[in-house]
Amino acid sequence: ASLQPPNRRTRPSATPPEPEGLADSSVPPVAVDDSRPRPSSEPKRPSRSRQWLARFQLLTGVIVVVGASVLVAWGLRRYLRSSPRFSLNTIAIDGNHRLTAHQVAKRAGLTLGRNIFTVDEDSTAAGITTDPWVEAATVTTELPSSVHVKIVEREARLITSIGTKLYLVDTKGNIFKEVSESDPG
Repeated sequence: ASLQPPNRRTRPSATPPEPEGLADSSVPPVAVDDSRPRPSSEPKRPSRSRQWLARFQLLTGVIVVVGASVLVAWGLRRYLRSSPRFSLNTIAIDGNHRLTAHQVAKRAGLTLGRNIFTVDEDSTAAGITTDPWVEAATVTTELPSSVHVKIVEREARLITSIGTKLYLVDTKGNIFKEVSESDPG
């Protein structure tokens, strides 16, 4: 028989075979000591101090990441709200015939130098439509420093009398304003 080292296909026997021609009857057979404890298949549990340390490291990492995220968000918000880069430089108003651009901007609460992130488009448009001559308004902010306002003004088509007062009526038949001296005749 040939001697080959054990591999995956062959299993070694408990005692290796004697090579041919070298058998010595005076040497006692080698005994295998199986009294040593074998390593168990389940992993060792870490000690309590190691478990506590691992949990503490995880908690510390989470706190650092959350804290850094909050600081970055706060710094970014502060920069966006206070940087002169985002100050209103241009207020463009379209569709005004009866009202001046200054009157529309005043109703909207828009002033040059105001931070663009403090402009709420819906509430600004609602402020403009409080003027009876304005039928609709849309406000659009354009970064970094422009606001575009588009308004639709009412056209007075006729004057109606209700009781003793005179009112203006638009092209859709809606009464929108009491007649004043500054209104068209």
